[in-house]
Parts: sequence; C-alpha cells; structure tokens
Amino acid sequence: MLLESLSGLAAQAVNEGRYDTMLWLDPGKDSNLSSPYQNILERSLAALALESPVRLSLDEVVRKLKRDGIIRGYILYDSSDASVNTATLYAALFKGVLIEKSQETWAKRMGLRQLKDVGKESVIEVFRKYKKRLNNGSVLSIGPESHNLRDYAIAQKMMLYYNEYESIDEILEWV
Repeated sequence: MLLESLSGLAAQAVNEGRYDTMLWLDPGKDSNLSSPYQNILERSLAALALESPVRLSLDEVVRKLKRDGIIRGYILYDSSDASVNTATLYAALFKGVLIEKSQETWAKRMGLRQLKDVGKESVIEVFRKYKKRLNNGSVLSIGPESHNLRDYAIAQKMMLYYNEYESIDEILEWV
C-alpha cells in the first residue's frame, strides 16, 4: 500500500501541475505480471521519448518526494481491519503516504510525521466531512486487501468504499 500511495501522490501532483515526475511500480522479475508490464513500460518509454527510467530504492523515492514537497507525512492504518480505505481517502486529501502500523518505525526513521491515525474512523465519516474536497466524477469499490487502483484513487481524489451497504445510496447520489 505504501508504494501505491507514493505513486498516487506523485500522479496527483502531476495532475495539479505541481510536479513533472511519475512513478512506475515494477512488479519484479519473479512476478507473473512482469512480461505484460515490461511491454507496457517499453511502449510508454517510447511514446514519451524517454531512454530509460531512473531506478530508485524505496528510501530514495520517499526522500525525493518529501524533499520535493509531494508528501507531507504519513497516514497510519491497521491491516487487521478495513481502515486502509479510510487511510487512502486521507492520503489523497492530506498528501500522506499509507503506513501500516508495523511500518511506523521505518516512517519515523525516514523523517515522516504522522498526519492522521485513522483508528476506527469509517469511510463514510471521512466522506461526510470532506466530500467537497473529493472528486465526485467517479467512485471506486475496493476491498481492503486490494493494492491495484489505490494509486489511481489517490491521484484522482476518488471516493472509495467496500461493503458500506448502509451508506451506498448516499455515496452514489453524490457521484
């Protein structure tokens, strides 16, 4: 989730004209996705007339995005519950990377400050409080275990939910 939030925040800054660099998340050589992603990467580099991407470690990316003002800190969540969706909304709004509780020591070592501990706050509470700052052009239903599209949700400041049955009408009427 941390990588997706870094990618999403960089893309959000590009969308807003505050930055000119995007992040490519490499699935790794051992992934069954590496071949299709490699093809997409090669076509993207050609279309953008780029020779090759710059490869950075996670620490290097965090230091760069922090130095460049793209990330302001971190949003703390607990992977044992569904709080990552709430954290994803806050990440988009507060420019914070997603940090699972087990990663908090690393985040502090990187010089990041906690912007929000989502605790038991629900997605619908965040929606009601901040919907004027969210993009009502679309909404994403995403399970807390899903990594894919989380970067896109952050980049676009999308409302997201999962199993929010009691609130779905309120959310969908807003879109």
